[in-house]
Amino acid sequence: MLFEIDNDVAVAVVLLAMACAMGLIMREREVTRREQRADTAMNRLERLTERMEDEERARKANKTQELCLELRKEARAFVERQRQEGEED
Repeated sequence: MLFEIDNDVAVAVVLLAMACAMGLIMREREVTRREQRADTAMNRLERLTERMEDEERARKANKTQELCLELRKEARAFVERQRQEGEED
């Protein structure tokens, strides 16, 4: 053997390598957890955005309905005035 290594040094090197490996594994787990949290947050944001868009469309539809009802009332009033003017003549 080229180098003679004391058993204590060999054990220390192995323990250090294991600690580094565990550190890398734990770091990878933390990164994975953060990515999952970010994905969850993005999904929530997308759902919230969709819900807000749906609510906006509903408000616009309600406004359109209100305008249509108002136009119908005005049209009926106009027709009624025309009838009354026609009867007076």
